[in-house]
Amino acid sequence: MKPIAKKLRFLPFALVGIAAFAFNSNPDMHPYLQISIALLEAKLGILVVYLLSKKISKTVR
Repeated sequence: MKPIAKKLRFLPFALVGIAAFAFNSNPDMHPYLQISIALLEAKLGILVVYLLSKKISKTVR
């Protein structure tokens, strides 16, 4: 694995984590809405991490 690929390997996880925290950090939001948003973010986060990881590995090759 090339050095740049090693550095970019955790980028998708960091981006999804930052986005999930930003969407759920509003204290005025109803708890049930926060829970449903967190579940949707988890599903979408897995997909986004997979797609970004695949794209990063293709550009490095």
